[in-house]
Amino acid sequence: MQDGILFKFKNRPEIARHTQGSIMKRFSILLLLAVLPGIFFAQAFAPETNDYVGTVELEGSSDHNVYIENLLDTGIFFGWKMIENTCPTGWTWDLCDYGFCYGSLPASGFMTEVPEGDSGFLKLTVWANGIDGSGFVHFWVFEADDIDNYQTITFWLNMDPVTNVVTM
Repeated sequence: MQDGILFKFKNRPEIARHTQGSIMKRFSILLLLAVLPGIFFAQAFAPETNDYVGTVELEGSSDHNVYIENLLDTGIFFGWKMIENTCPTGWTWDLCDYGFCYGSLPASGFMTEVPEGDSGFLKLTVWANGIDGSGFVHFWVFEADDIDNYQTITFWLNMDPVTNVVTM
């Protein structure tokens, strides 16, 4: 027991025991509250990177992939939402995810179920159409039923006019 507790309650040992038990109970509750959020809100997936850096060819197409690992011991459905696209307006796109190719760059979508131990993906195929420029496309990726628990993936795309290849 602590000296202060013993000294203060030396003539009343039942109060000293009660005070020490109360301190341990409070400590245990605080420790439990600190650990539980990590257990209940652990991330169910992990992108291989949050910031992809790629090159875009002045003529022709270029492919850019980010894989998203399923960390669960069961299948998972991913959703995604494009937040911002700052790339030149003359560039054309084909976005594919795990299960679909859209033939454009839609605002949002859902992947088919990604099995345990497998990875989903976002794949951008970009045609610069001879238009020099750079920019980024920013996405949120989330479990299909929980958009508030998202991770960001940003495709940084740039073109070097000297070599006609985007670099960053």
